[in-house]
Amino acid sequence: MPGDSARMTHLVRVRHDQSGIARSQLHAGSMHSVRAADDLTPEHADAWPKPRAVRAVQVIWLVAASLLLLVSPLLVLGIGDALSRLDPSVDGAGVVTLPSVDAGTWIAVLAVALAVAATAGAPWGRAAVGDGTSSPALPVLGGLVLAGGSGLLRWLANAFYFTSQADGCAHPGCVPLTVQTWLLIAPAVITGVVLVALGVGARRGPWWPRAVVPTAVWLCVSVAQVALWDSKALPLIEQSAAR
Repeated sequence: MPGDSARMTHLVRVRHDQSGIARSQLHAGSMHSVRAADDLTPEHADAWPKPRAVRAVQVIWLVAASLLLLVSPLLVLGIGDALSRLDPSVDGAGVVTLPSVDAGTWIAVLAVALAVAATAGAPWGRAAVGDGTSSPALPVLGGLVLAGGSGLLRWLANAFYFTSQADGCAHPGCVPLTVQTWLLIAPAVITGVVLVALGVGARRGPWWPRAVVPTAVWLCVSVAQVALWDSKALPLIEQSAAR
C-alpha cells in the first residue's frame, strides 16, 4: 500500500536522524573530554590517579620507613652513648665514659632524620593521588616507636651500671640517673611528640611540611644536645648528684 510505504519511509528517516543526533552528542562529549584533558596544567596532571604507581610507592615507602623506624631507637642509643655520662654507682661526679662524638655519631643523627622524614611525609591513603589527605597511622606509629623505643632501650642500658650484687645507686632515689636518662632521650621524645601531633592534627595539605617540620625538630634538638652536653647538661646531672 502506498500509505504504508510512506509511513515506513518516515519511520526509517526518524530513526536515522535520532541515531545521527546520538552519534553527534557522543562525539561532542568525547571531544570535550579530550579538550579538558589537554587543558590540565602540570599540577592537575600530577594529581591524576595512577593506581599501579601509587601502590608501588606505598609499598616501597612503607617497607623503607618500617626498617628505618625499627633501627632508629638503636641509633638514638648509640648517639647517647657517644656523650659523657655519669656513673650512678659511684658517689660523686664519676663520668663513666669520655665523649666519643665522631663522624659515625652524625651519620646516626642523619639516619634518624631520614626515618622521621619518611615516616611523617608518607604519601599514604588519598594523599598519593593528590587530594592531600593522609592516614595518621604511620606518623603516630613512628612517633611512638621513636620515643617509646628510645626510652625503653635507654632504661635497659642503665641496668649495666649495676652488674653485680655489690653495685647500687650511690644517690638517694637515683635522681642523677633519671635526669641523665631524660636528657639523653630528649630529642627522640620531643620529635616523637611532634610526629604524633602532626599525624593526628595535620592530615591535609602537601606532604612536605609534614616531613620537614619533625625532621627539622630532630636535627635542631640533636645538634643542640651534642653541642651543649658537656657545658650545660653534664653539670646539671652532676649538680643533681651532689644534692
